[in-house]
Amino acid sequence: NSKKFNLDKHWDMVTDYPRRGGKYVRPGLVLLSCQAGGGDLDMAMRTAAAMEVSEDWLLIHDDFQDKSLERRGEPALQRMHGDELAVNAGDHLHLIMWKILLANHDVLGCELSCRISEMMEYFLQITCEGQFLELSWTRSGRIVSQEEYYEMVDRKTGWYTITGPLQLGAVLAGNEEALGPLVEFGKTLGRAFQIHDDWLNVFSENTGKELGGDILEGKRTLLLIRLMDKLEKAGDRQNLEYVRQLFKMKRKDKTQEDVNRIIALYTEHGCREWVRQQT
Repeated sequence: NSKKFNLDKHWDMVTDYPRRGGKYVRPGLVLLSCQAGGGDLDMAMRTAAAMEVSEDWLLIHDDFQDKSLERRGEPALQRMHGDELAVNAGDHLHLIMWKILLANHDVLGCELSCRISEMMEYFLQITCEGQFLELSWTRSGRIVSQEEYYEMVDRKTGWYTITGPLQLGAVLAGNEEALGPLVEFGKTLGRAFQIHDDWLNVFSENTGKELGGDILEGKRTLLLIRLMDKLEKAGDRQNLEYVRQLFKMKRKDKTQEDVNRIIALYTEHGCREWVRQQT
């Protein structure tokens, strides 16, 4: 019966983000860690592929949740096809990720394949916790502390982008002694990665995403936290209240003038240079 229906559009959506390409940081770290531990890269290819597919489905869901306009230089999927179909395409990619991991049985055997899948499940859960923190702060309108920001980053970015991929590669290479040290290494590098990414969102036009999108989406970043601290110390109540109210507003109620004003405040109060130094 499925042959009666044309599913080409669905598969075009499912393969859209993978076809756009990306930085391939996470699968690259899987392979690099495996190679550094003396492992066979051929044995790590499917895990690396699953790692990349995980990013694609997470980005589809993330763009829907944040109401993002662009991804990798093109319109976000939900803008092209609507929220429901975009999320469904992300769900399908999620299933494909697990299908790839199941195919690891052929090359890794049952025990190692299951362990790799369990590791993926573990740090994806941590990633969801980090995403919850960020979304809940945006929803509530609360400005968080630097410590809270780092807690979110450690969960959302540190584990998913650095620690998890490196640990996968280490296990594939049989390099068990590296697992513990990689946690602390991943935390430090993950923080630097996220801080730099937040900075680029505001001060670089070559990210494939809309400039200042984090401001429109109400993201709690180190730039924002530093600005609030500087405004409070300066006793600038007018701008302090403006920033507080702006970051409580929904995206649709903000303007490009708001974005430009926040960027100007970041620059005026030295946030641009200070945040770069934190990486």
